[in-house]
Amino acid sequence: MHSNSFYTLEKICDHFNFNVSKPFLELASRNSTFIKMRSVEESNSYNAPWLRPRNGFLKTRKGMQGSHKEELSETDIIYLDELIYKYRHKDIINFDY
Repeated sequence: MHSNSFYTLEKICDHFNFNVSKPFLELASRNSTFIKMRSVEESNSYNAPWLRPRNGFLKTRKGMQGSHKEELSETDIIYLDELIYKYRHKDIINFDY
């Protein structure tokens, strides 16, 4: 996320008029670190299937922006870019290419 995840979450909630308490945002912020998210995946202790590793791969990967380019083919990247472009919120995600 950003270096100040609490502030970022607070701004997102304000933008979408979500009524979320500050203690809950603080908890979410603490639990949104790369290390915390990775440990959740590695523990394999969640019942929700989307939180478990799939096909032997963790979703957190390396925790670095752009590292998907090492994991996905060019065709897959183009396909995902097209989906993101198609379903984006135009006020939030602006593609300049």
